[in-house]
Amino acid sequence: MFSKYIRIFYLGVDQCGLHALCDGINLLVDEIMASATPTKDKFVKNTLKWDMPGSLNGTQGVWVLIVDLDKHEIINAVTLA
Repeated sequence: MFSKYIRIFYLGVDQCGLHALCDGINLLVDEIMASATPTKDKFVKNTLKWDMPGSLNGTQGVWVLIVDLDKHEIINAVTLA
């Protein structure tokens, strides 16, 4: 499940109504979670954070995924150059 912030700003929709886009995001999240070991995020309580080296459009960076364990939702998914 994606937080409202993720649905609006990353997916560009208020509901996850665009199936292909949602499937792509789910694949990305699955790949990040399978490729890195989570740690506790030091800024947000009861969350897990994955940091994984990667790239976007040829630019190297780090994929960051943060999951709220209380709400069972993704609260942040970004790549940093």
